[in-house]
Amino acid sequence: MAKKTENDTEDDQEPFENQPSELDELTHAELRLMYDKASDAVLFAKRIQWLAVGGAVLVCGGFTTFAILTRLRSSIATMFGISTILLTCGVILVLIMYQLWQFNEISRIVKIEEQFSTLYSKIRDVSSRREGTIQRYTLLFFMCAMVILSAAVALIVLK
Repeated sequence: MAKKTENDTEDDQEPFENQPSELDELTHAELRLMYDKASDAVLFAKRIQWLAVGGAVLVCGGFTTFAILTRLRSSIATMFGISTILLTCGVILVLIMYQLWQFNEISRIVKIEEQFSTLYSKIRDVSSRREGTIQRYTLLFFMCAMVILSAAVALIVLK
């Protein structure tokens, strides 16, 4: 979290006047529904990303364990190696696709938030959007790295 500066405390002391949303009740309800759906979609995409990473690591671990416990013939080891490479490429593609979907849903959320009250905006601005974006892409990088590393270990064992 960011440290509070003297300017922050001065801003907190100024009186705050909430400007309510100018939307009618029906439109406001529609926007809240869209906001909830977009938030659910972001969480769903994150869950699928982690399941894809976990599944890929388990499959690579299974190939590695199978190769260690049984002395694989060269043809089966080659098939496992090709499967590992294809799986890794597919999982990375899925990770990137779901990351782009999250970006679109978050963009939608930002547009919806512009229509809400100033109090909502003030509370929402406590956390930095840039920091959230950096965290999302750092996690994406490490997810991809984990999948690639597990595939590399599997390929080394299969050789």
